[in-house]
Amino acid sequence: MQVPGLDVVPDSVCLQKANDFPLDDVVVLNRQGSYELAVQRQVKRTLEVVSSSGPWRKTMVQCLASLESFGDEIDADRHRLGLTASGPTTGLEALRHLAASAAAQKRVADFLQELPRLGQSYHRVWKHLTQTVSDLLAESDVNAPEQELVHRSAYRIARRLVVQIEPTEQISPRYPALCAALQERVLHADTGVDAAGVFRMVEELAQEWGPRGGAIDAAMLRNRLRARGALLGARRGVDRRSRLRRCPC
Repeated sequence: MQVPGLDVVPDSVCLQKANDFPLDDVVVLNRQGSYELAVQRQVKRTLEVVSSSGPWRKTMVQCLASLESFGDEIDADRHRLGLTASGPTTGLEALRHLAASAAAQKRVADFLQELPRLGQSYHRVWKHLTQTVSDLLAESDVNAPEQELVHRSAYRIARRLVVQIEPTEQISPRYPALCAALQERVLHADTGVDAAGVFRMVEELAQEWGPRGGAIDAAMLRNRLRARGALLGARRGVDRRSRLRRCPC
């Protein structure tokens, strides 16, 4: 099954891998082709999109670090940046739509030309994004960053940003669809465990492996689930789509 931000089925999931990925809470990877596809994701209980917010500022530090470490891959749309939070929904929704608008443009100049046609909520999010990026870049240099660098950096982050808003007090609306897909496409017909039971097993394994900063690949998960009585069907081939767009920004 695919995950948001990754256009193919992942073959590895990394947890708490700060030494390898700046956005380190969950990193999903596909390494089956000639290059790596990845979504590195930070998970927050809440995330207010305001330049004065500590969690937002820390997340942008991690995004800038990702540009430093994986800039070519991010620009080529081989790596994406992910945020998951429960709210406040207004700012996160605006950020998600702003990211979609940025992704639709090939250059930062095109995006800035499109920006005046967007709503005020998008303007506010862009203002907080650029202000945060400007402040962080200024901290790393004795001179104030030029506006062109600030806009280019903010645009490079926004166009590869995948924003998920997950409710905390109720089951996600995606959960029934995921269960149905797992039951129909993944679980072996002879297994005695239903999709909800498998998800509970996966959650327990994540809690077991995650604190050690582990990496979970498909074979590990398959073998551990088999040991617990959950049989997965034969793996199917994946149509791996090329992500080679280059950013002329």
